[in-house]
Amino acid sequence: MINYFVMPALRKYKNEIKLDSIVEIVTKYFNTNPVTVFSQARYKDMTTPRHLSYYFAIEFLNCTGIDLGKFFNRDRTTVIAGHKKIKNFLSIKDELTVKYVAEIKQILLGN
Repeated sequence: MINYFVMPALRKYKNEIKLDSIVEIVTKYFNTNPVTVFSQARYKDMTTPRHLSYYFAIEFLNCTGIDLGKFFNRDRTTVIAGHKKIKNFLSIKDELTVKYVAEIKQILLGN
């Protein structure tokens, strides 16, 4: 019975999405190197791709803050704050963030 409900949800993804592919797609979208997402720098041109990577990893892969913290070499609260920042921008309909999320989501889903 559970598979009946889970399988249609999984079918909507044409390709299997992995954390590495999220980072790769987000950094290509911003024309930056994936190394910048893992760096300790806090410049906006580096934090935006990093926060979007957190957001998509949590939304698409149901990753926890702890798991992402280990992957990105960050504290779990840093990951949660970055995810929350993107969600807040989406909730107030920030044009740029809405555009980023919509376009990257299309790429991730293969549309």
